[in-house]
Amino acid sequence: MRPFPWHSVLRHINRILKAIYGAAYRKSYKSVYDGGRLRKRRIYRIPLLEEFQEAMQRLAQAVANIA
Repeated sequence: MRPFPWHSVLRHINRILKAIYGAAYRKSYKSVYDGGRLRKRRIYRIPLLEEFQEAMQRLAQAVANIA
């Protein structure tokens, strides 16, 4: 059985985060235990609903200004 295709999910998450935080959002890494070993894994800060709504309003205004 193949693992879940996380890379396709990650592309969508990155697109959303880029819209909310801008082009220079930071990817963070944290040390977590995986299989009994300490490993560095990428972590994401889930944006608040208000941050998401503000980003979508800015995006809608930008599209309206172009049209």
